[in-house]
Amino acid sequence: MYILQNQKNSEQLRLDDAHDGCRDHITWEIESACNLGCNCYPSRTKKGKTTRAKIKNLFDEINRSQITNVHITGGEPTQSTDLEYIIQSLHNKRIYITTNLVRNIEFVEHLLESYKIHSVAVSLDSIQMNVNDALRGKT
Repeated sequence: MYILQNQKNSEQLRLDDAHDGCRDHITWEIESACNLGCNCYPSRTKKGKTTRAKIKNLFDEINRSQITNVHITGGEPTQSTDLEYIIQSLHNKRIYITTNLVRNIEFVEHLLESYKIHSVAVSLDSIQMNVNDALRGKT
């Protein structure tokens, strides 16, 4: 794993080196909040809201790099009020989103219809609804 560190602030992006050593992919955890009660990230601390100025600085860093693929994740990225702004601003990149798709289905449909998104991955803990719900804190 590699880190793209913005020099103007403490914001970091994790670089994913799982693609045969290519450094053209990043994973950006844009949101620490999640709308489910699962235990996916028990040690995760709330990072607080990233400002638009910080996001703009990160775009500058991404555009200066050789990054062509941006994987947007979280917590739950659809919880972020900046998700659409981020996607708009990265229009020249290949965008991947991972979501639990529990809420905001219409919003994700809107994003798919409005922007060039390469893929949306839906995370499931089990193909059995009762097991999936139990793991996610739903009863």
